[in-house]
Amino acid sequence: MDSVPASKCCFFGTGRRKPQKVESPKLQAPEPEQEHVQDDDALSWGSLPSVPGDRSPVQPAPVGCPGKGPDDVSTKSGEQAAEDNGARESAMASALEKLNAGSLLEAQKLLASFSPPFSPEIDGHMKDLRTLFEHVKHVSLDGGDLAWEVAYDEGGADGATVEFVWDDEHSEGWFRANFIVPGALPAAFVTANELDLQMLWNNTLAENPTDIVEQPTEWKRSVHLMIAMCMGFIKVDNCCRVRRFYGPESSFLCEHIESYPDETKELPALPRKYTRMEALVCNTWVPIIRNGKDNTLLMQVQRLRPGFKVPRWLLKQVVKIIFPTLVAQFQLASKSFESNPVWKERLATDDHGLYQAMQRVLDNSKLRPVPGRSPQHPVAPRNPPGLEAFDALALG
Repeated sequence: MDSVPASKCCFFGTGRRKPQKVESPKLQAPEPEQEHVQDDDALSWGSLPSVPGDRSPVQPAPVGCPGKGPDDVSTKSGEQAAEDNGARESAMASALEKLNAGSLLEAQKLLASFSPPFSPEIDGHMKDLRTLFEHVKHVSLDGGDLAWEVAYDEGGADGATVEFVWDDEHSEGWFRANFIVPGALPAAFVTANELDLQMLWNNTLAENPTDIVEQPTEWKRSVHLMIAMCMGFIKVDNCCRVRRFYGPESSFLCEHIESYPDETKELPALPRKYTRMEALVCNTWVPIIRNGKDNTLLMQVQRLRPGFKVPRWLLKQVVKIIFPTLVAQFQLASKSFESNPVWKERLATDDHGLYQAMQRVLDNSKLRPVPGRSPQHPVAPRNPPGLEAFDALALG
């Protein structure tokens, strides 16, 4: 089961500079089946991949067959050509099945020995997922052109941090936070991922989140959640789609979480007195070692568009009040993994194989630890992975 996006407001980075308005194009959450309209006046994350509107065939990064392209033509017998075509068709059918389940990397692996383009459905699906993957990469690990202001700093080498940049004119902005979750990746992930148990530790939820729209798999799910904060003064409803990225050699896990378009027919009705807020969240889960024990660094970057005017000073105060409490609850839930049998039961049940995958990521991290931007120091809230580490380890 998946992690819940809007119920964990966390992000990363350090430093304090005067916030400034940036005039480059706004980051647009990719929506595979929707056209996107750019608003050049709002906050931007800099240059990102084109959104999935152009369905022209795209060649994914090859996984194990470098140098092979459409022009590599050889003369073969009719029998050999038919055999090759049969293998290609079989690989395409298997790859499409993986893509429908949400796995970009498994599909790439199946198609690595063959030359693109494949089919409009496969190529379009591949392009959509790769665009989401690139957004996670750059939004999570690249500060872009924005200037960040510290909203919360727990202090110490491993203390949690929250930063934000806010556009008062458009009343929208970005948050990023890093904090360490006690426990190995599977244990840390299961407490965030089991929807019907969320209210055991997260008191910002009005109800336990539920699955909607599509059946969850190891790589994707859809979630409806209702959040009530500040004594019920803030009531937020969100329907979002989760996509996960990791490969057979990956040493960390990434998630891309975005709201469904309002016109999506399968969405539940908006509850009374709630506001349906747009969400765009990128999570990166990194296994780390602290004091000889397995822990997990969670990095989250989130775009906030409340739909109404929020002054900067109020936003900063809300973060200072809510974030420490939420992180403490999350860390307490993860610590309870050893004492509460319900978490171990869910980990053992593992309906979709997700927790087994998290164990493989953890095992990979022992062989290939994720380096921080400063290689002299271990990965930490103030020393997150850089883009080179992402390129080297995320795809496997």
